[in-house]
Amino acid sequence: SPHHNPHHEPHPTNSPHSNNDHPTEPEKKFNKFFTLLLATVDYSSTGSVDEIGSSVLLENILYSASGKNIGRALATCVILADKVAKCNYSVVLVNNGMKMAELQFQSKQGPQNTTQIPLSVTGGTGTFSGARGSVYEVGQSLNIPVGCNTDPDTSVGIKCVDAVWYVSLYEYYDHNFPTASGCTFC
Repeated sequence: SPHHNPHHEPHPTNSPHSNNDHPTEPEKKFNKFFTLLLATVDYSSTGSVDEIGSSVLLENILYSASGKNIGRALATCVILADKVAKCNYSVVLVNNGMKMAELQFQSKQGPQNTTQIPLSVTGGTGTFSGARGSVYEVGQSLNIPVGCNTDPDTSVGIKCVDAVWYVSLYEYYDHNFPTASGCTFC
């Protein structure tokens, strides 16, 4: 044809530009609820924990509600005022040794948080990409894992769970990881 333009021809199906090479968009999911059990295994601070501007660093092992080790949580808290801290958390969730997701949380903690600490879910990757939601933390001692040690010295033995997080994801993108089957938190 006289108006034939070779640049607008469809690409052959084996072309690197074919739609077969682009993964499908992940499905947006809503309302996922699960529980994380946290055992503090390391604690350090820069300066006094009451000193404005000082930081507190925490490392936790994460367990599922059934007591299976499912990852780690790292927290950095900065003291803003007398007994008030802003904390950022990064949680890595694993299934059978494979990283499945990472979630980020943020909270402002103070004397008003005596029985529950509210946290905001500010993002996620992997199975929980783009996650948004909320959490509330309850301080609770549990004999998980079996044979754990309740000694407050974090260097002594396997630490028992000392906090429970009730996680509510309002929305996230499910990437349908093939290894997610049997995942205790997915």
